[in-house]
Amino acid sequence: MRGEQMAAARPHWRAVANATKDDCEGFDAVVVVKHVSDPGLSELKIWGGPIIYDALDFWSQQPSTRENPNPALNIASADAARDLFKPVFARIDPDRVLRPTEAMKRDLAPLGWKTEVFYHHFDPRMVVSEAAGGERKCVLYHGKRKHLGRWKLAARISCWIYGADFKTSNGPQPAPADVMLAARAGRHGT
Repeated sequence: MRGEQMAAARPHWRAVANATKDDCEGFDAVVVVKHVSDPGLSELKIWGGPIIYDALDFWSQQPSTRENPNPALNIASADAARDLFKPVFARIDPDRVLRPTEAMKRDLAPLGWKTEVFYHHFDPRMVVSEAAGGERKCVLYHGKRKHLGRWKLAARISCWIYGADFKTSNGPQPAPADVMLAARAGRHGT
């Protein structure tokens, strides 16, 4: 999904899962999202162009109340985050690292890789609705409704309280809206 969101930002960009050096011919840059296999990374290194790394959320910024098998969800400090991600960055050695928040950018800056903030819950395909007076009156969840779970009710009630419409869409292009809701029901560890 993240690769598709980024590729949708420009008409000539495209998302290619598990790209080979041949797939990358003519590319200006490649974005590695979350993980890359050793063979995949070797292909990118042979290709030789700029590599951008996007780990998405990196780590939970809320202290966990339970032990989680995913080490990124057990991080309690910026030092612990740096300890976890330094070998990841060293392995990929990206030309730039995308961080989803300014706080994560500051926390990981001491590792020395160039960074940019690229908000995780941004979808460049979103078209602003034509609300009267420029007010934000339409909230959109783009994805399968079943993934919302109880968040659907919470979103509907919140929109009703604030006089906004709540929509869902799951097509290739999000429906026009002013605000996009990013939520997912259930437990998620990896």
